[in-house]
Amino acid sequence: MADLESRADVFTTDEPETVVVVRLTGEVDLTTAEHAADRLRAAEAAAAADPPAVVVLDLSRVTFLGSVGLAMMVEHDQLCAAVGSRLCVVVGDNRSVWRPIQVARLDTVLTIVSTFPLPHNEID
Repeated sequence: MADLESRADVFTTDEPETVVVVRLTGEVDLTTAEHAADRLRAAEAAAAADPPAVVVLDLSRVTFLGSVGLAMMVEHDQLCAAVGSRLCVVVGDNRSVWRPIQVARLDTVLTIVSTFPLPHNEID
């Protein structure tokens, strides 16, 4: 059975205050994607309340990223753009996440960074 946890609920960082973070651990697949999407929707609502906040999806501790997770990221990237925000995906050195993103060529579509907090040029 797949497992997905939110290590932290949606929160805004101290510096800069224009970042809303969702951290996930475990597997992102068909059985857990709705939980992850719920967290992203909450982050998007927080970002829309104080635009142009960046929504950060931290996947650096995810152990499996399935195709439904990839599709979810594209969908939420578009939803963020629609409210004047931006989705930024943190992968760290996690090959379980990085490899599916590369195979799907989403590294050319999404904003992918290796660490959080974000470099200032990723926020501006």
